[in-house]
Formats: sequence, structure tokens, C-alpha cells
Amino acid sequence: MNEKKAKGTMRRILNLKQAVGIGFILAFALLLAVRLNLFAPHGPDPELVQGMARQVAGQTVWMNILQHGNKIGFAKRDFLAREQGGYILSEEVFMRLSAMGMIQEIGLVTTGILHPDLTLDRFSFRLSSSLFSFVARGEMEGNTLVLLTGQGPDERRTQIPMRERPYLGSSLTHAAVAAGLEPGQSTSFPVFDPATTGHRPAVLTMIGPEAITVMGERVNAKKLSIDFMGNKQTAWINENGQVIAEEGALGLRLERTTPEAAMLAADEALKTTVDLTEYASILSNVSFKAPEQLVLLALEVEAPAAALAGLDGGRQSFSKNRLEIAREDISQAAAYFGPPPVFEGGRTFLEPTPFIQADAPQIKEALAKIVSDSDTPLEKAQKIVDWVFENLEKRPVFSVPDALETLQNLVGDCNEHAVLTAALARAAGIPAKMEIGLVYQRGRFYYHAWNLLYLGKWITADAALGQFPADVTHLRFAAGDAQQQIDIVGLIGRLKLSVVEHKP
Repeated sequence: MNEKKAKGTMRRILNLKQAVGIGFILAFALLLAVRLNLFAPHGPDPELVQGMARQVAGQTVWMNILQHGNKIGFAKRDFLAREQGGYILSEEVFMRLSAMGMIQEIGLVTTGILHPDLTLDRFSFRLSSSLFSFVARGEMEGNTLVLLTGQGPDERRTQIPMRERPYLGSSLTHAAVAAGLEPGQSTSFPVFDPATTGHRPAVLTMIGPEAITVMGERVNAKKLSIDFMGNKQTAWINENGQVIAEEGALGLRLERTTPEAAMLAADEALKTTVDLTEYASILSNVSFKAPEQLVLLALEVEAPAAALAGLDGGRQSFSKNRLEIAREDISQAAAYFGPPPVFEGGRTFLEPTPFIQADAPQIKEALAKIVSDSDTPLEKAQKIVDWVFENLEKRPVFSVPDALETLQNLVGDCNEHAVLTAALARAAGIPAKMEIGLVYQRGRFYYHAWNLLYLGKWITADAALGQFPADVTHLRFAAGDAQQQIDIVGLIGRLKLSVVEHKP
């Protein structure tokens, strides 16, 4: 092994702990508060919605956020009537999360201007952490949502057609109650997530009446089940239409509380809180000393049927719950650039997106320092992967992965490595996707993100680990752009893996 490869292997061992996918764990934690998203309902009665809105207007609700009974943050929601008609719905969330041995603070602020029937007029959303911040705002123009992401000269404008005016997710449970659901009845809401620009369905089911204890008192409530991409949550709503408790997997729960109790510090509780990344990982039945040397890996996979749809294809084959991953041969990569091929949905995967800004001047300037015009596609791909691996500090980031922010800060986990690699590759004329799934390390499979680069055929690349191609312990469950992260949230806590064959 030459010196460069030896150093790369050592860095891989040292850095992976900080490079695995904290973004998925953050997304999952935020899904407990799925009300932060936007959704277009299938038509609750407008008069019932307006009646409920008038009933709860002027109230402020405080919630403690708990993990395994330990407080890790709080949420505050205000719902106010506007003098000119309609309502203002604002929500502030603060959490201190433990992941990869580090504790980070994150804050979210959502504000919505709503019509009298609670449908959306415009909204703003901000996520802030110790390293990054993400800003999105949107406004309805007819049945089109005009979404703006980023700030200043880097702001991106995206138009998203809607069949009807959406609701702000903070009123999701209110709308479900207003829809008049009886116990056992369900309704579906197509959800739009401003943090990923993804569109996915949520199914709400009224379980029925249930008395629960909140702030030391027994309260009569309606129990509501929320199924979002296989991620199941439960909400309890009191007689006034207010959410008084919510809970999901990973030991996360929200409970109504007083303002004084909500503001109490959570420092002591965090000392005993389970690390979210470790908690969501899956123990392997086989231990590998050198996973990068494997040429084939076969596993038995058990997961919700919807999550298995993306397993077959490329270097992966899936049949009868058996998943096989074969190592790729990059010697067959294209030696020159031809016309850009067209892939599924008419895409070339050279296009810029709100989070993969391949056309940004900063991305092009960085690329010019990494590759030369005389390089082959394979040489350019290798240089891009090596540069991202060498130059990004491996560190967990609680934020929305954004290529421009990552290039500016040069810090991140697997998500930041993947979006920056995709942006640089697309700017170089190399079609690029993100792959989302799991990777093996230290006896466990962790949630992770990496890339697919098209060089005559799709080839995996993992800049966070400095691998090109990526080793066969990378298990893909979804592929595409950053918004595909939301496709795998239903796996967490419901996925079972068992290694049945491996070949070094």
C-alpha cells in the first residue's frame, strides 16, 4: 500500500465517527413535530376549520421535548388573529441533541400568515445550529407555491404547483379534527417539506378518546395516529383542539407544560441521554476488520414494503429479502465526455437544485482549482472526491445540507460531503446523484449518504470516507437529490439486517 493510500485508510478510521449521517437523525427528530411542514388536505369542512380557529386564537402553548423521559428542549406556539382577517401562527423550537459524542443546540422558528380557513398565504422557516443556518420562505401565487431558499445573492427561487392552497403543518392536527374523523377513520394529506422540498403523503387516523396525564392532571383527549413515510407518531388533542402530547420513535415525546417549566435548562438530563446516532444504528451479526476489501456482501433484509422498492438496481440486486452488493470496476468508466444522457423523469442530473447549486460562481471557481480541462471524466471524478475528502473537516452538523454553505464553511458530516460532491461533479459535466442508506463501521450499520457519479455507468463515490468506488457495506435504500433523505425515515427503528455471505 502506498503512502497516500495508507494515510487515507487511517483518516477513514479516525473520521467515520464524525462523518456518518446525522442529518437523517435530525430529520427524524423533527418529524416528531411534523407540523413544521406544509400540507394540502383533502378538504376538511372550511366552516369547521374556521370555527376551531376562532376557538383557539389568542392562545400560547408551551411543550417540553423529552427523550427517554429526559428533557432535551422545548417548543412554544402562538396562534393569533389578524386585524385584517386571518391568523398568524408562529412556533419556536429549541433542542439540545446528543449525536456522535457531541452535544449541539438547534433552534427552529416557523411563522405563517394564514387565511381565515387556515390555508396558507405565506410563511418563513429558519433552522439554526452552532455551525449552519437554513432559511426558507414561501408565498402562494394562485395555486403555485413560490419557494425561496438561502439568503442574499445565494437565494434560490423554486415554483411548486399545488392542486389547492396548502395548510401550514402546525395546523395539521386541527384540520384532522375539523375533518370530523370518527374512531377508526383515516384521511391522507400530501405533505410538502420546506427543509428538503420533498413531497410525500401523510396518513392521519383517529384512534378514539383516551384520558392521559399532563402536568399532573388527567385530561380527556382524542388520540390521533400520524403515519409519515412509515414513521408513526401519536398525538393527543384536548377538547379545545390543542395538542397536549405527541410521541414517536427514538424515545422522543412532547408534553404540554407551563412557560416556567419549559424554560428550565436541560443540561443535566443530556448527560444521561442516549446518543441518537448510536441509538438509530443497527448491530451487525458479523464483524469486518477491513470492509473496504470486500468484493461482495449479501444480507437478509426485513423492512416495510415501501422501503424495499429502491434496493434493486446498479451494483445492488434484491430478491426474496436477499440483498447482494457487488464491488464496481471503475476501469470500465468512460474515457471521454459524450452528450449528456437523459435519465428517469427526463433529468440529466446536471441541473442545479436549491441545495446542489451546480451553477453557482463559487462552485465553478472551486472546481477550476481542483480539475483541469485535459482531465478525463474519471480523473475529474477522482480529483473531486479526493478534494472534498481532504478539505472538509469531519464533524456532525445539525442543519439542512447545502453545497454553497458547505463550501464556505468546509465542515460537515456525510450529507455535506455528498451535496458538495454532487455540485462539483455536475459543474464538471458529470451527472451526479445522492444515495441514502446505511454503511458498516465498528460492528454496526449507521445511516449515511454518499454519491453516484455517471461515467458511462453509475459508480458509487463516498467523499466522507475517501472511497471511489464506495465499499460494498454501503446499502442504498433511496437515490436522487437531497429531498430523497425523507424517503428513508420510515426505516429507523423498523429495519432488520443479517449478513449471510461476504467475500474478501
